[in-house]
Amino acid sequence: MNSYRVFEGFRKAGEKIKITILPGNHDHEVACFAEFGELFKVYNINVEQTPSIVRKIGGKSLWIEHGNYLDEYAYRFNRSAMDGAIFDNLLTRAVRHSPVPYKYNHRLSA
Repeated sequence: MNSYRVFEGFRKAGEKIKITILPGNHDHEVACFAEFGELFKVYNINVEQTPSIVRKIGGKSLWIEHGNYLDEYAYRFNRSAMDGAIFDNLLTRAVRHSPVPYKYNHRLSA
């Protein structure tokens, strides 16, 4: 199935129901740039550029958040593996990584 058919499905469903995306930790562009919210509107998808929302469903309030917003297990595991040198490790990895051209890193899919 190609992505066009998937988004056409969202467009049709969005005519009848409210579809909302909560960008997470791997959705930097969608979370940080308002232009992406405008792109999704074409397909009746509402982008909430916030970590959580509250929706009323059946007269009750429902708290909704991105699933990986706070992953305490991963945080504790990574921290224990670094032995207090998380920032040093991050800087070392960044310096050793080969450059990523801006043009490649900021492409938009058609």
